[in-house]
Amino acid sequence: MNTLKKKGLINKFYILPNGNIIKGMYMGNKYGYYSEIVLKYPFYSIYREFYPDGYLSKKCFFYSRGVSFGTSFFYDTKGILKKVDEDRKFGKIKIDYIMKFLEKQGLIDLKTGAGWFDSEFRYTSYSLEYNTIHNHKYWIIEKTKGVKFDPNIHRIEKGEPPLYLPFYWYIDGETGQIYTEEEWKAFEQEPWGKK
Repeated sequence: MNTLKKKGLINKFYILPNGNIIKGMYMGNKYGYYSEIVLKYPFYSIYREFYPDGYLSKKCFFYSRGVSFGTSFFYDTKGILKKVDEDRKFGKIKIDYIMKFLEKQGLIDLKTGAGWFDSEFRYTSYSLEYNTIHNHKYWIIEKTKGVKFDPNIHRIEKGEPPLYLPFYWYIDGETGQIYTEEEWKAFEQEPWGKK
């Protein structure tokens, strides 16, 4: 891997002088994009999208695969800027709490970022979502290689069985209460007024 780093490449991904990795880019007739991985805490990505003429249409920051944070920038075709404060959606539980939980589960080393991606920067060990469910805010964490597939326990609809199935945690965005998927399903069955 050191040889690849010296050449500025990891698994055909370009490493920028600041250490960030270009994960993907494309320019077509209708739009283009550019995705960059930032290997510094809290380990996130920057996504830029472009109009066909090459001008920037949006710039967003994401934890994991899809939780936007910070300020997102949107430009219309005339270059007029609209800013969106993505952090307003979060409750009391912020990313620092989530990252410490991930480290405790052995999914990432917060000092080095080890564990976030595999050695070739193809797959992540976890993914994050942030949703509002029944007017309650929740972080949803998926451990990509959660449990080893067991044909005596698990069922799949079609195709070859996977080696691993994902494992989920649900974290209340206000209290930090942590639920496994089984606990969450039981919790969901209760009337929401009793919570």
